[in-house]
Amino acid sequence: MGDEEVKNQLKLSQQLVMTPQLQLAIQLLATPSRELPAVIAPWVAEHAAALAPLAIGEPDPADEVAPPLALFDSSPFGGGADSDADIWVLDEPPRVRANGRAFPRYRVVGDNRDAVWLVRALRQRARTYLLVAQAALELRPELSGPAPTDVKPIGLRELATAVELHESTISRVAAGCRFRTLHGLYAFAAHKRKLVVTAA
Repeated sequence: MGDEEVKNQLKLSQQLVMTPQLQLAIQLLATPSRELPAVIAPWVAEHAAALAPLAIGEPDPADEVAPPLALFDSSPFGGGADSDADIWVLDEPPRVRANGRAFPRYRVVGDNRDAVWLVRALRQRARTYLLVAQAALELRPELSGPAPTDVKPIGLRELATAVELHESTISRVAAGCRFRTLHGLYAFAAHKRKLVVTAA
């Protein structure tokens, strides 16, 4: 392969990095769920005929063609939906559950490729939040205890290795993910290449 060919391929790869879809996918990871509807609103409006919101409890057709996404619509702590948290961290045994009311869900009407992409991107975001939270809990089971903010920070590299994702992806998830335990609402934050927990 000649130098000119390499340069052309490099330019093409740089252009692919800047596609609107990839830019939105990166933005979705770092956007707190409460702000997500505003972020995706222009995309949803542009493809309104191809997207229909899923009602709470309505089966997701995407579960039939992709690994099912386990979203739970009722808070395990009682008192309703608790839409402030993306993830619930439960004790005995320590485990996580995704708050289904925190993640926008749509079904595709027809076969619009952009609508299919958005539905997949939102599902992947929810799956990534769940994956990162589960791995953090496995590395630090005391996150489910009474003082999550006192838990020893987790190295981003250690967590990235555990979930087989890039450290930058972990940092973006940390910027948006909030979780509730029996003891309150908390947030992840990336600080000095470590994942720390703060009160939300």
